[in-house]
Amino acid sequence: MLSQLIDTHAHLDFPDLIGRIDKVLDNAQNTRVTKIINVGNNLVGSRKSVDLGKKYSQIYPSIGLHPHVLVEDNLFNEDKLIDNQIFEIKQLLGEEKVVAIGEIGLDYFRLPETPFDFAQGKVGEIDIKRAQKELFIRQLQLAAYDNMPVIIHSRDSADDTLKIMNEFSNLKAVFHCFSYSLEIAKEIINKGWLISFTANITYPNNKDGQEIIRYFDLSPIMIETDAPFLAPQGKRGTINEPANLLEVAKKIAEIKQIKLEEVADWTTKNAVNFFDLKN
Repeated sequence: MLSQLIDTHAHLDFPDLIGRIDKVLDNAQNTRVTKIINVGNNLVGSRKSVDLGKKYSQIYPSIGLHPHVLVEDNLFNEDKLIDNQIFEIKQLLGEEKVVAIGEIGLDYFRLPETPFDFAQGKVGEIDIKRAQKELFIRQLQLAAYDNMPVIIHSRDSADDTLKIMNEFSNLKAVFHCFSYSLEIAKEIINKGWLISFTANITYPNNKDGQEIIRYFDLSPIMIETDAPFLAPQGKRGTINEPANLLEVAKKIAEIKQIKLEEVADWTTKNAVNFFDLKN
């Protein structure tokens, strides 16, 4: 019998899941997903994540400000300074069961090609990249001060992400929903950081992800759903849940031609060690 699986990245506070969370957690338990890291992506979500951790024993909160908050939460506006949000995140670090800072990082996907109007004037690609880097660095500083692991979101921004992370080389870090090449994976893993895979490895066109899984042993790898996003191949277009983590583990076992139990044991051990989870 499969021992357990740990979903290292989900958003149970999102509308698609929170309204039926008890059922979602039951479904997860039925596929042996016994622990879930609920990842904050803005201040409100981080607070909700902490609340979920207090209510449910199997949920462990992570808190942080995703790079998209700069636009989505109007943080270019002088009335909502980043300072205030960083202060609030720092306060949340003292809350019960918080296991990481994240998701934090850089996201250069679909940046505006031309400057757009914002509260303080025109904002363009250079401004957004600069602000994302500042937000990222300030949260890494928090993590370094409190000796917390970090969950990294990096999309179309590998060079800048690694340049910044190299200044924080002693931090425990996982690059979530890994989508870069084998060469970048080697650079990350050689520095002692981890990578995490979602059900996008079940997509036939994800050759890079499958190549990386074949190349490395399981010691630097964790698994996640990123629920409610990225449902497995056979369920694409549906709302993803932590229960589907089993499909990620099965795909890794298939790619590596090993037993499912070996994938479960390794990825569980990696998650327990990374997040310092208590059994």
